[in-house]
Amino acid sequence: MDLIASAPGKVFVIGEYGVVDGGPALVATVTRRLYARVRARRGSGELILRCGDATARRPLAAERVDDVPPGLRFVAAAALVGARAFGLADTDLEVSTESELDPGATKTGLGGSAAVTAATVSAIQRIALGATPDPADERRQVAAAVFAHRLAQGGGSAADVIASSAGGLVWLDGLDGSDVPESVSAAVARTHGADLAWSRVELPPGLSLEVVASGRSCATGPRIARYRAAACGPSGAAVRAWRAGMRAAAECFRDGCRAGDGTLLLLAMGTAARLLSRLGAITSVPVYTPELRRACAVAEDLPATAAKPSGAGGGDCAVALTRQQQRVTLRERWQSAGLYPLALELEPRGAACEVLA
Repeated sequence: MDLIASAPGKVFVIGEYGVVDGGPALVATVTRRLYARVRARRGSGELILRCGDATARRPLAAERVDDVPPGLRFVAAAALVGARAFGLADTDLEVSTESELDPGATKTGLGGSAAVTAATVSAIQRIALGATPDPADERRQVAAAVFAHRLAQGGGSAADVIASSAGGLVWLDGLDGSDVPESVSAAVARTHGADLAWSRVELPPGLSLEVVASGRSCATGPRIARYRAAACGPSGAAVRAWRAGMRAAAECFRDGCRAGDGTLLLLAMGTAARLLSRLGAITSVPVYTPELRRACAVAEDLPATAAKPSGAGGGDCAVALTRQQQRVTLRERWQSAGLYPLALELEPRGAACEVLA
């Protein structure tokens, strides 16, 4: 059986950093996707991974992924956890991936590791179950993707994995980024009865999210590690107060979505932007760069518009909430400022099978 599955990229709308300690967040999926082609054949239980020129082979019985080349580590974890979780035995799997998330040379921060995890788990679940999953299967698919991603990354909330799996504008709360499986078997065990709190919400009519790339890549892991170290040190009280502020901002954004109140959303975005700026002083995490400050300043020159870095900051991209009729103007102004508007739409569809043969 050959199957092609895909999953969307994402942008963090609100709740960065606090989400790794169980705080709430909203993550939106966008109209660029990553594709995973999975070929399944009767065999001895071998996994072959391909991405560009990189190739790796592992037995499906493997318990570790830290010895897999970094560029293949997330797809390896997704394939191994997915195959074990959904009962693929006596099967050879070949997984190859192709991404449209970052068509240029610079990483934009649209969540490649999350998308490849979500797409690969979705494909393997479909091969194993042979039919479109029901809601209970969707929850199990999301759980498998979450713990596979944490296994490969060594931690993290995996909020972006849930969003890429589910699709749309996704509200999350209570994720435990410290719950990190040490092996494939441990990841599979955690998928049974996992309680991952998430739901979908919608923007009020007339508002849109716009995304702009800064032109500078950043690594999320070191920033999260520095943030968590600060939370355990002398700045711990300040970090806890900061988390409370970010929770209030995220809940305000969610409530605005549920009430159809754009004013609440703009207030929440502006509050989150100020909190992320303050985080640098509290933890020495460099969230804002000159490019991200410029992106936000350009956006905020427009009426009824708020903007902030998306994700860990230090580069990648920023996100703005604005009126739909201002989208073209905002993109033009970003481009004139030497930035890279991504011209994306919100994508309601999460991980899905594209072709089944």
